[in-house]
Amino acid sequence: MARSSEKLVATASMQPPPDLDGLSFSWFLLAARQKEASWATTLYIVFFRSWHKIAPFVGKYGTAKRYEWGGKVSPGLPKSKTLPMANGSQRQYSTAGLPQHLELTMPALSPTMTMGNVVSWKKKEGDQVLPGDVMCEIETDKATLDNESQEEGFLAKILIPAGSREVKVGSVLAIMVESKEDVAKFANYAGSGKGAAAGAVTQATEQTKSEKAPSASGASSSLSPSSKMGPSVRKMLEELGLNLSQVVPTGPQGIVTKGDVIAAMEAGRGGKPAVAAKKETTVTAAQIKKAATQPKPEVPKPTPKPATSSSSSSSKPPVYKPVKLPPADPSTYEDIPVSQIRKVIATRLVQSKWSAPHLYIDTDVRLDSLMRWRKELKADRGIAISVNDIIIRASALALRQVPHANASWNEKMQEIKLNESVDVCVAVATDKGLITPIIRDADKKSLSAISAEVKDLAERARLGKLKPAEFQGGSFTISNLGMFAVDNFSAIINPPQACILAIGRGAKTVVWDESAGGEGKPAVVMNMSTRLSADHRVFDAGVAGEFLKAFKMNMEDPSGMLG
Repeated sequence: MARSSEKLVATASMQPPPDLDGLSFSWFLLAARQKEASWATTLYIVFFRSWHKIAPFVGKYGTAKRYEWGGKVSPGLPKSKTLPMANGSQRQYSTAGLPQHLELTMPALSPTMTMGNVVSWKKKEGDQVLPGDVMCEIETDKATLDNESQEEGFLAKILIPAGSREVKVGSVLAIMVESKEDVAKFANYAGSGKGAAAGAVTQATEQTKSEKAPSASGASSSLSPSSKMGPSVRKMLEELGLNLSQVVPTGPQGIVTKGDVIAAMEAGRGGKPAVAAKKETTVTAAQIKKAATQPKPEVPKPTPKPATSSSSSSSKPPVYKPVKLPPADPSTYEDIPVSQIRKVIATRLVQSKWSAPHLYIDTDVRLDSLMRWRKELKADRGIAISVNDIIIRASALALRQVPHANASWNEKMQEIKLNESVDVCVAVATDKGLITPIIRDADKKSLSAISAEVKDLAERARLGKLKPAEFQGGSFTISNLGMFAVDNFSAIINPPQACILAIGRGAKTVVWDESAGGEGKPAVVMNMSTRLSADHRVFDAGVAGEFLKAFKMNMEDPSGMLG
């Protein structure tokens, strides 16, 4: 045992391979000190001596890391020298004479995020960075969030400047080094092979792209069948002798439209017109534009037979001629780039409107007793709550009373999901778009707690300072436009939720009151219109009606909501 231990200690004195001196080698040295020769020797043989056997599997399924032993590259491993790290960063080892450094990449700060905008940098090149320091502000598809550093070092190079838009997740934003002396070595660093600014589009770049036209090659039109255009556009290109590279597509997903062809002709990028089979025809851009705007010839209608009565025979129907409108002046409109939030809103709402069959149910809620109850709370207990706070509380209790309404649709599994917690989202309008902060477990919170939480979330939502957990998820949404004097409206369901409640304003109206001695009489009351948009795949009108009935009872008898 002693001889084996001496041999083991001598073996342990060797230097471990680069980047392989971690936990396994520490165990090896610990075993040598404790004289557990057999166990440590086994670990050494299995792990170190057999590395060439397991390397191909690590290279295929493990981290993309290159290991070297005595100047030899372990077989089966990729040639990349990066190791992924937390918060979208990755460790970069010495290449091309550069010191060891860390690449900060664009992180995925929300489940649906594929691109982000770099709003501003909080650190400058050469600044020291500590764990927890805010490196930059990133605008995601939901909000503007702080990107904090998980490492300590110095910011050596900013590869994607502030104001860059549509930066793909995984693109390298900046470089960090461990020593301040290494900062100067990255002065001319332009990024790794992946491209530091891949996917980054600044506003200036977009404007340059839109103004700069591709150079005319003068070559014949090479239109493949897979080109994104319709048959009429293809024929127009062939007749005008235009090459596809001379046209800037503006249609969705890169589709070439007739307007793009006309714009290319007006810009003077047209080539020699193609020769037709029968005769040569030259068409100018002005003629095409004139033909596109020229009204279609009227089809003569049959002359109506004269009526028998004298009054109808003397009257003739008026003939309306089409009026040719002047072309729009390009200087009368402005192109406004949309934010990431607005893009996601457009995509998700179109998806919701097309995929979810919307069911609409209306009801009016009488607010007279609620308004009196609010005044009593403020006078007797000093509690000031808004009608919107009461609506949130009433909705949460109604969802607990009708649990089938607190559901969502699982698109992947094509099944209904009943939510255990009642998490109510409140739509808040911001400068960048609509965002829905969440009141978690709203059915278990008091009116005072709901009121304070709503104020805090709404304020931080308008400032773009919400955390992802505060606006992602939810089981039910309320959209209140009563403060804008809106009587009623239809809200679009926020997927994967199954319903959304649209709230209109409270207005005085005349109703027939049956409570006056059985005879009834006209009475002036304050009514508030509500409309529930429900996903018909999740529940039918019966469940939607039960929810609205419970909601109305809670609103018209608010004293039971104090608990």
